[in-house]
Amino acid sequence: MVAQRNYQPGIIISLNGTMEKGLIDNKEWSTNPKKISFRWTMNETPVELGIGDISSFSINGSSRYFRAVVVKDMRPVAIEDLNSFPEDSVATDTTFLKELFHNDTISLYMLHDFKDHFYVKESGGDYVELKYGLRYDRASSSYSKNNAFQNQLLNFFPDKKEDAQIVSYLEGLKYDEKDIAGFFYKVTQTSQKLEKKTRPVFFVGTGAQFSKFKVNGNTPIADESYNNSITPLFFAGVDFGSSKNLSDFVIRVQAEYNSFDYKGNYTRTSFPNTVEDESYVLKVSNIRLSAAVLYNFWRNASSKSYVGVETFFNSSSYKENAFTRVNTATNAVTFIDDYYSYEKSWIGINGNAGFIFKNKFDLSANFKLFGSFSRMVGIGISPNIFALKLAYRF
Repeated sequence: MVAQRNYQPGIIISLNGTMEKGLIDNKEWSTNPKKISFRWTMNETPVELGIGDISSFSINGSSRYFRAVVVKDMRPVAIEDLNSFPEDSVATDTTFLKELFHNDTISLYMLHDFKDHFYVKESGGDYVELKYGLRYDRASSSYSKNNAFQNQLLNFFPDKKEDAQIVSYLEGLKYDEKDIAGFFYKVTQTSQKLEKKTRPVFFVGTGAQFSKFKVNGNTPIADESYNNSITPLFFAGVDFGSSKNLSDFVIRVQAEYNSFDYKGNYTRTSFPNTVEDESYVLKVSNIRLSAAVLYNFWRNASSKSYVGVETFFNSSSYKENAFTRVNTATNAVTFIDDYYSYEKSWIGINGNAGFIFKNKFDLSANFKLFGSFSRMVGIGISPNIFALKLAYRF
């Protein structure tokens, strides 16, 4: 699966200090990038810029990354990795560090490879890694945590060493992005600028459903020629974005009202010369609940294209289910209501594809892959269903 492009407004700073504005492919990296894809406008060919080209970049004025040469503590933080690295091994790396906190005197950065690394840089100083890891005692076959980062943090804020509240707060501090960054905002009494969290997006919409009635097997209605059903539909739902590591995927939950309206006719001639006009009418109303997994294979700041698979549950009511036979010679009429017994509830699978534009409108199509309201043995009834929808996103 090819990763999608997600160009958003950004700024780059070259190694000589020149600033340029353009668009950066925001991949919401789970590990720190070594290079980025940059274009000056959407119509220009993107260029790859790496640690040999730029000193920093920022996306949407929030996510900021800075080129840095750092020494990484390779001490494991997971029990299963205890034998992978010597306890005190280090490695030097040149990469882009993600900025978590910054003021005039001190900054905090993050690097993620097989574990999280946090670096503190005082104004005019070097990058200092906050140390955390596991130590294995072979004699006792046990391990212990090295929480050196807690004392390191106090050393960066010596005026807080006698602050019982801060010291107590540090003792419960976890070595993760939320806690470490939160500590810096707390001790500096700075309002924390939280990254935008993915929020649910609600939508409502309408559309048209096109369906074709297919019947086979030992039944008179299999001979009839049916009209194609074109009916309106109405729906409402919500999209849930996923975590940054799976940000290309969306979970969609939806409720929908739709219907089928079929009418078929057939003139049957039987021995010796009996001619009968047969008709079958089926009108179905459906309340549908569905859940879909969608993949955004292309997107930019205001638009995206997606494909997906949807599982749905239908609750169906049959307003008309009638078979009529008229003898053309005698005008004798045979009328059978509730001609067949269909399922009141049934499940199916749809394929989905759509395009969201201006972050407000969602034009989509779905088509049934599997599912039918009939489970009769020896008689196959399976409508082909295709729908076009337009939704407004709040």
